[in-house]
Amino acid sequence: MSVVRNAVPADSAPRRLVGRWVMEPKFDGWRVIVAIDGEVLVWTRRGHDLTARLPELAPLAGRFDTPVVLDGELVAGQGRASDFYGVLGRVGARNRTSPLTFVAFDVLAFDGPVIDQPYRHRRARLDGLALNGDAWCATPQLQGHVVDVLAACRDHDVEGIVAKRVDSAYRPGERSSDWLKLKTADWRTVHAPRRHEP
Repeated sequence: MSVVRNAVPADSAPRRLVGRWVMEPKFDGWRVIVAIDGEVLVWTRRGHDLTARLPELAPLAGRFDTPVVLDGELVAGQGRASDFYGVLGRVGARNRTSPLTFVAFDVLAFDGPVIDQPYRHRRARLDGLALNGDAWCATPQLQGHVVDVLAACRDHDVEGIVAKRVDSAYRPGERSSDWLKLKTADWRTVHAPRRHEP
């Protein structure tokens, strides 16, 4: 059973993704939860512990004065659709020289749970964490018309976007139309064959 909140796959976006919605790129990797409280713990959406396999994230342990839990994507390379296949090999390698990157897109706890707060507040909290490291960052927010944004994603080999209502809470294990996942046509035809995440 998934321990994370999941977006609802959608064929089309709401007519106007403005005001009450934000758009973020959907990087192609493994969904992970990262907990930071004097040490760093990492586990997958199905609860598999990856901590020992991700030493590049260990320096996050000294970054914050309060316990923090983040939701995000573990990506290889630039997190493009074609980079997805590099995640498994790098996680399993004993001596790898190319680090993976944790791309955070939500804050689930900051000195206590914050999942009931509106997304706009959690996003402001995420921005305030200044996650700009060699192996971690925060996902950007995208501006523009959804059609143009998806076209840019296609041009850059990015899977697509996730559109989120700014007033939405985080509901672990649930799917909700408050989060919509829109994939590019190229991803659907080229990369959609079955993916495997732990």
